Amino acid sequence: MKRRDFLLGTGSLVLTGLAGCGGTSETAADTDSGGAPSGGTGTGTGSGSGGSGTGDPAYQTLKIPPLLSGERNPADGVVDFSLRLQAGETRFLATAVTPTWGINGGFLGPALRVRKGDRLRLAVRNGLPETTTLHWHGMKVPGDMDGGPHQEIAPGQTWVAEFPVIQAASMNWFHPHKEGITGRHVQMGLAGLMLVEDEISDGLDLPRDWGRDDIPLILQDRRFNPDGSFDYALGNHEAMQGFRGDTYLVNGTVDAGIRVPSGEIRLRLLNGSNAREYDLAFDDGRSFRLIAGDGGFLERARRVNRLLLTPGERAEILVDLSDRPGGRLSLINRDDGGARLLLLDIAETATRTRQAPERLTSLQRLDPAQTATTRRFDLGMRRGQFTINGLAMDMQRIDQTVPRGAVEIWEVVNNTGMLHNFHVHGSHFELLDRNGNPAAVADHEQGFKDTVRLGANERLRLLISLDAYRTGADAPYMFHCHILEHEDRGMMGQFIVV
Repeated sequence: MKRRDFLLGTGSLVLTGLAGCGGTSETAADTDSGGAPSGGTGTGTGSGSGGSGTGDPAYQTLKIPPLLSGERNPADGVVDFSLRLQAGETRFLATAVTPTWGINGGFLGPALRVRKGDRLRLAVRNGLPETTTLHWHGMKVPGDMDGGPHQEIAPGQTWVAEFPVIQAASMNWFHPHKEGITGRHVQMGLAGLMLVEDEISDGLDLPRDWGRDDIPLILQDRRFNPDGSFDYALGNHEAMQGFRGDTYLVNGTVDAGIRVPSGEIRLRLLNGSNAREYDLAFDDGRSFRLIAGDGGFLERARRVNRLLLTPGERAEILVDLSDRPGGRLSLINRDDGGARLLLLDIAETATRTRQAPERLTSLQRLDPAQTATTRRFDLGMRRGQFTINGLAMDMQRIDQTVPRGAVEIWEVVNNTGMLHNFHVHGSHFELLDRNGNPAAVADHEQGFKDTVRLGANERLRLLISLDAYRTGADAPYMFHCHILEHEDRGMMGQFIVV
């Protein structure tokens, strides 16, 4: 990590008044129906719902987003959430505060816990000086409730998204999706988690003590100007390759660490960065169990010792710390020379002495023999813009029309010499093969996905069915690269389901 002289690495400064996932807000966070602000402090005092710190100067106590369950309306049974997009200030650095945006707080936002079968009503009020949107990434929702670039929220306005939860237990997230400026709005701090629970997740013996042995990790990177503000000035290289900062934030925490029990713990991982890829591992090379990807649980836990996540991808892992009571372990990014992302400060005792099961769920897979259509999506460049099938994004153009419920193969080809990925709104898909090889599908790609990595000159085949909703040209779904600078520069298209 760079700029060490500028960062909170000494543990000498205690952060106070934190809301959301970190920072102080210019206005008080909402306190109605799921808008309660989190507490949160710096090293030595715990944060949000998390465990206590140790006062150790080696790390700042990881902030834990407040876990909200909403409020069930007695009149119609709908579960209500109130989300306020607001400006604030956050002290990441020892010498300055940073102007930030957040959701129900100064930086980042809460985690919403919802259940399959419930109907949600999310009132999103824009207290920011700019028009933006809020997209429910990974959720199967109607097109006009998706929060994509067509569902803008002007300053001072409230947008209400209402939809049933129809998918399996999974970790999803929400973030802005304003056409052309998504990267900057995410950089300012707008992001939160949405956790779906169901009967399967209820029945699994998994760590579930939020912030102690069940820990969400929003992985991001930033760069700072001397006055403390975020440096998001994109040069030609970053406009092409995507923004990568020189300072890691985990849940909005610099030099993050957390006190954890010595048994098995659960880490819920989100790559919330604009463009950075994370090659995750532990500094002692230990293996861990991978239990879920974007769309929820894998059928069986898979033992791995590294995990590759591109922007927008999620995964859940179980790490057994019973061999290290009283010790320490670091989660690192192998893609950045083994830089530390999070320090696990392990207690002498465990809160769990049992292991979670190997068998997790049964997936109802699509049948490739039933495919009616193969569509091709070529990722490329033209005249300084990123393109899909030779075209840059146009809000007035519908690029694909997909029959509802049809099983299709989408062949996605990266015709450039750089990293991309591919995200589809409104549905999940299965990955059939990479470059024609089914064995090249990674462990965390074995279940259902909504975002997938494409290396330079790589070809993927996805099996997909848009079976949930029909949607028209006034509220289309998106497909796009989730490297946000690529999306903002044209690598996005629109489709409708008929």
